[in-house]
Amino acid sequence: MFGSSAAGAKTGVLGELDKYLDLWTSGTKGQIFQRQTMQSKLQASLAQQQTVLDSQYNSAYARYLAQFTQLQNLQSQMAQTSSIFDALFSSDKK
Repeated sequence: MFGSSAAGAKTGVLGELDKYLDLWTSGTKGQIFQRQTMQSKLQASLAQQQTVLDSQYNSAYARYLAQFTQLQNLQSQMAQTSSIFDALFSSDKK
């Protein structure tokens, strides 16, 4: 009834249990090995995507920082020009 799980003749309950366990624990084609392999591939893919996202973020940040700096400079120049016009056309005669 229990059978044998010997390499040559797998019979009975022990033989079937050995076959079933081999489906999960085989080092080359077992479910655990395949899942570990897929997890490693997924992790590598996610790391690559993270690298791309980091690069895109850094590029956008540098672009927006440059634009903001230019806007601040323009605002400063406009404030200076406005104060010059205020000084020229003010109704207060000193």
